[in-house]
Amino acid sequence: MKKDTVNTALRDRVARVRRLVAAERLAARGERGEFDAAAAAHSEAKRVRRAAFE
Repeated sequence: MKKDTVNTALRDRVARVRRLVAAERLAARGERGEFDAAAAAHSEAKRVRRAAFE
């Protein structure tokens, strides 16, 4: 029972650390502007959809 509790706690800790690392990497990509083109394309597509219904 105790061993399962410890293993579960360790798995949770590792998962939390992995999520933090992933978030840091994502933030770094955002700072480098890697998502700017995708955001611009999304905004343009949204504008076109709205214009189609006007």
